[in-house]
Amino acid sequence: LAEKWKFPESIVLAISLHHDYPEDFPENIEPAARMTINVVQLANQMTHFAGYCTVEGDGEEVDSNIVKEFGLDNITLDKILDFVEAEVESQLKLFESI
Repeated sequence: LAEKWKFPESIVLAISLHHDYPEDFPENIEPAARMTINVVQLANQMTHFAGYCTVEGDGEEVDSNIVKEFGLDNITLDKILDFVEAEVESQLKLFESI
């Protein structure tokens, strides 16, 4: 669908590869596309880790390789998770008023 809508290649790759391991990526991926994939993977893993997943057993931990690539540590990850949870709660309250 992303290809049909003529999304940039980096977005198409991020959508199609965000569940794959970096070592399984095609070798010819440009660095900017690899970064986009990593951002989507990290966001996906963080939301799963926060408990917003639909696959049993998924979201038990954030991939340490991606965490290292972004220079994050456990304290920063905890702060991000706190922020994500607060934002989700805030957005849910908006829908409750509808």
